[in-house]
Amino acid sequence: MPSEKSESEARGTSGVAGEAPANGGASGVKSTQSEAPSEKTPAGAVRAAKRKKLLLGAIGVLVVIAALVFGIPWIQQTFNTVSTDDAYVNGHVTFVAPRVPGQVLRVLVDDNNRVRKGDLLVELDNEPYRLAVAVKQAAVDTAKSDLVATTASVRGLEAQARSQRWKLQRAVEDVDNQVALLHARIADFDKSKATLKLAQAEFDRAKQLVASSFVTREEFDRREAALTVARAEVTQGLDNVNQ
Repeated sequence: MPSEKSESEARGTSGVAGEAPANGGASGVKSTQSEAPSEKTPAGAVRAAKRKKLLLGAIGVLVVIAALVFGIPWIQQTFNTVSTDDAYVNGHVTFVAPRVPGQVLRVLVDDNNRVRKGDLLVELDNEPYRLAVAVKQAAVDTAKSDLVATTASVRGLEAQARSQRWKLQRAVEDVDNQVALLHARIADFDKSKATLKLAQAEFDRAKQLVASSFVTREEFDRREAALTVARAEVTQGLDNVNQ
């Protein structure tokens, strides 16, 4: 191979030069011949050198891009930010609290924002309150239903009470009627007793007079029949009173 041949020729030239330094012309020719093959570099070494240069170029470009990406914001922050070790800011701190407790859903302002009266600062989660309202509304609806049912029941009791009142009044009227009827029957019974007493007296008188012929037999029979009728009326009157 050319590389091994050039190395052997180089060794031979160096040996000749060491042994015969006086032969200057010959050694010069041999050294020129040994350097000529080394100028013929292989293609693989050239490609490796090109790849190395491309790699170094790509690394350089990445470094420049990274410097631009991270360096430009830092430079802007440096020029736009004032820093000091001895500074303070005057401000008014106002504590804000809602009227009702709850979980914060959204915060609509940021630090150092200027706000005015009536601006919405924080939005609370209304879901628990909606559930509470739904529960209370259900309780109200239930109470309304109970009220309607109770009202209907009271009206039914009122109607029943009126009915019982009319029944009581009718019963009182019936009692009054029965008492009046009883009084009438008692009066009839007393009348029948008086009639019986009169009939008994007339019969007794006629019985005494019939023997002396002061009273006819016909009159005696009439008075006896009147006595019998009076007794029957007394018996009927007594039965009417006991009913």
